[in-house]
Amino acid sequence: MFCAGVISKLPRFFILVFLVINIFLATFIFMGCINKSASFSNVYLVEYSYNQDSVFFDAIKSSFKQSNATDLAYLKARSGFFGACATVSNATECVSRGNLTALEDMFPSLSITQSGTNSSALGLIQLATQFTGDIVHPSLPVVTLVLDVLVFVFVLWSIFAFIPGATQAGIMMMWTSICAFLTWSVCTIWFHVSTLVGTIFIESSSAGAVTSAVGGRIKGMIWTTFTFQLLIGLLAVWTTHKSSIQKAKKEADYEARAYAVKA
Repeated sequence: MFCAGVISKLPRFFILVFLVINIFLATFIFMGCINKSASFSNVYLVEYSYNQDSVFFDAIKSSFKQSNATDLAYLKARSGFFGACATVSNATECVSRGNLTALEDMFPSLSITQSGTNSSALGLIQLATQFTGDIVHPSLPVVTLVLDVLVFVFVLWSIFAFIPGATQAGIMMMWTSICAFLTWSVCTIWFHVSTLVGTIFIESSSAGAVTSAVGGRIKGMIWTTFTFQLLIGLLAVWTTHKSSIQKAKKEADYEARAYAVKA
C-alpha cells in the first residue's frame, strides 16, 4: 500500500524536480548582462561588434584613432533582458535596464559622416541598449517565473491529501502549469524572432561594417526551459486526469456499496 502511494506520487516528484531546474534557469537568464562577472556578462541575447573582415574596418580604426580611442574598434556590446554590457581591452562594464544611458555615455559612437555641423554616428552600445530597452521585454518571462513558483506550491499542496483543498490544489496545479507553458512558448518564439531580426538586419543595414551573434548560452537555457515546461504541463495534465478517474471510481464504489447495504 505504501509503495503504491509512493509510486502514484512519482509524477509530482518529477514535476518538482523540473520546476526547480526551470526556476534556476529562468533566474540565471534574467541575471545575464547585469554584472561584469564573466558568469553573467557571457549570458546575453545578442552581441554586436565591428566586423574586422569588413572593408570599412580600417576606416573605423582610423576614426577612433583620431580621438585616441583605437581600442574601441574592438568593442563588443551585449544585450540581456535586464541589462547590457560592453567589453573592450579585456575590461567589461555592465549596467541595469533602468540605467542604460550610463553605458552609452561611457563609450563614444563611431562618427561615420561629417558635413559641417551635421554628422551621423554608428554606436554598438546604442544598438545593444535599444535591443534591451525597446525590443525585448521581461514581463512575460517574469510572469512565467511567478507561475512556476505557484505550480511548485500547488504540487506540494496536492501531495499531502490530508490538507484541506488538496484536490483543488491539484486542479490549480494543472491549469497554472498550462498557463506557464503558454507564456514561456510566447517568450521562446519572441526570443527566436527578435534575435534573428536583430542580427540579420543590423549586418545588412550596416553594409557588413557590424557583425552580430546570438548568445549561445542563453539560447540553450531558453530552449531547455521550454522543454521542461512542456514536460511539466504534460505530467500535470496526466496526473490530474488520473486523480480524477481514481476519485470517480472511489465514489462509484462507495455508491455501489451503499446501494448494496440498502438492498
